Amino acid sequence: MRSFMIAGAIICSAQGAIALPTGQCGADSIADSIDLQEVEITVSPRIARADKNIIIPTAGAVERSSNGRDLIGRLNIPQVSVNPLTGEIGMNGGGKVMITVNGIAATPAETAAISPTDIIRVEYVRDPGPKYPDARMLINVVTKRHSSGGNVAADLMNAFKNGGECDLDNISASYSRGRSQWVYAGQLMRLKRDNWTRDYNEIRQYPTGALEIAEMGLPSVMELSDLSNSLSYSVADGNKYMVNARLGLNVNSVPHSEEADRTTIRETSDSDDATIIYEHMGERSLSPSLDLYGQYSLSAHSTVTANIVGTYISSDNTHTYRQYSLDENLTEAIDSKTKGRKYSVIAEAGYTYRSGFHRADAGIRHYQGLARNRYDGDITECVDLHQAVTAVYGRYAVDLGRVSLTAMAGITRFYTSQEGAIRRARYILTPSIGATWNALRHLTVSYTGHISGKMPALADLSDVTQPIDPDYYRRGNPGLKAYTALDQTICVSYQHNAVSATLTVPYTHEYRPIMERVIWENGAFVRVPANQKSFDHTGAELTVSLRPLRDHITLSLTPSIDHYASRGAGLNCSHTLKNLRIDLELNYGKWQLSYNTLTGYANYMYGTRLMKERNMSMIMAGYRGGWYTLKAGVLDPFIRKYWMETIDMSPLISSKSKAYSLSPTYVVIQANVNIGFGRRSEARHKTMENSDNESGLLKGTK
Repeated sequence: MRSFMIAGAIICSAQGAIALPTGQCGADSIADSIDLQEVEITVSPRIARADKNIIIPTAGAVERSSNGRDLIGRLNIPQVSVNPLTGEIGMNGGGKVMITVNGIAATPAETAAISPTDIIRVEYVRDPGPKYPDARMLINVVTKRHSSGGNVAADLMNAFKNGGECDLDNISASYSRGRSQWVYAGQLMRLKRDNWTRDYNEIRQYPTGALEIAEMGLPSVMELSDLSNSLSYSVADGNKYMVNARLGLNVNSVPHSEEADRTTIRETSDSDDATIIYEHMGERSLSPSLDLYGQYSLSAHSTVTANIVGTYISSDNTHTYRQYSLDENLTEAIDSKTKGRKYSVIAEAGYTYRSGFHRADAGIRHYQGLARNRYDGDITECVDLHQAVTAVYGRYAVDLGRVSLTAMAGITRFYTSQEGAIRRARYILTPSIGATWNALRHLTVSYTGHISGKMPALADLSDVTQPIDPDYYRRGNPGLKAYTALDQTICVSYQHNAVSATLTVPYTHEYRPIMERVIWENGAFVRVPANQKSFDHTGAELTVSLRPLRDHITLSLTPSIDHYASRGAGLNCSHTLKNLRIDLELNYGKWQLSYNTLTGYANYMYGTRLMKERNMSMIMAGYRGGWYTLKAGVLDPFIRKYWMETIDMSPLISSKSKAYSLSPTYVVIQANVNIGFGRRSEARHKTMENSDNESGLLKGTK
């Protein structure tokens, strides 16, 4: 195996190398100017830079992938995994992953709509900064653009068993003519279990003594669905300009909540009489959005961009709590209904300059949100919440042979207000630095460090109290303040033909973070968010991939360890989680056999709450034709019980909730069709992403 350097980065290939003289291509046209057709590559070429990492998918990975989301899952991006049942792309150890396609924020449907053969490269950035304020990882997929013709695709997956089913269906279509392009993408995800059972144990520390509660769960229904649609129109004139407009519509429905719904038989330490507890939560939201984007090249080196996004979110939530004696006499009843209407606008403008191996950009981003919530039931209140975030930033990056550096400076203003309550404004500096060293032809070492500001969630700011049960309440806190977070990551990567390994060590420290605590007030327990002392997360993840027979056999082992610590008033909690993910793929011609471990993103601790989820496994066999793929297999063939566990370590109310489903094995069938026609050319790169999906409702559940 040889390696080659391009623009200060090392690209490792399986058979050979292409060596370009320093300065032969511009910094952002690296992957565009590389012709890898003459080289047989079994390891995806990787370009390591301080500001981003670039992966060029191999022909084998493209051929074996059914859609864009499937291809992302094959690239071994550190800390990132794809759940094939829900379509979710998540980050192991906690944190949000933002997906963009040619720089445009992409829904799961739009990610799945990408034809693998249209993907030029995949870029990923850790802690991308104020341009993406909620993301720990940014993944940008750069694709070709249809200059004529188009493409129609469908990816349909159904997993079913006695008493449960899971559907993930994607449909997309695009049409191009001249400078114009239309794209539609839709996804329906539906999950239902008829035998979802939750056991619950709790200890409440009353002033007069402890009360122990034990609840034995009875089977109940869990059901949810999520529908997303988007229709986009773009017009572009080569490298001169691009204008894009996208209309989106998301519909989310949770008739029976996975976390809140339960039917149990309760026993308490202060009584010999058992009771029956019934709790139900239903939720529905509707969210249309409009995204307008423009990009114009002032010269061969400089570009200006502008983006504005308007979003409306309508949310309805119902909570029902009933307590019965064993002879079915009602002893306690709680009902609440919440209607939320949220309006938000995000506007951003930026300037980018590139010359040789120097890159500089600057911008301003402003978010304005207004939420109007009405709480009905046992407590009736109306609340207006106002939130605004303004960020100004500038960044400089340079490639210096084997070393590349980046530095960013910024400042963010956070503002919150509530009618008749506290108004707060705070300014937080948001600097970041990054360095990448291509130490050897196979070895790369990188570091990123970033300070960011975090805004209180709208739901936490609501000056509203909602009952959970007769002597347990949830209350918002309008006095919450924005806080700072330090994120650092060290990554060491070794890429070779037969073996590759990547070690990622992330560290997060949050100062004065917002975490919940339980207090005793006026004869009742109250769960309330508050600015606490600190939160720390230290992790390590090692991914080792073995390819003893080139693309015919690929085995990946990913052990990980994560340590969490929360400190503050009424909490002093720490915990360590360990995990192992195994992925095996066998390929022969057009046939494929795979085994994958599906790691639950619920394995995480924050504040006093520790969440655990049993890993799932999937075995699939398939055949890939020229324009279609057929697969069949089983989910969880080796376990008798799938479970999720939540442990609350609050001093006043400690609890353990374990929800499970017996006989969890599903039969899985998947069919993919992708028909494309027309000529293609590379898409213009949109450089901004903006979206809003937080409803701002305070919910009366544990």
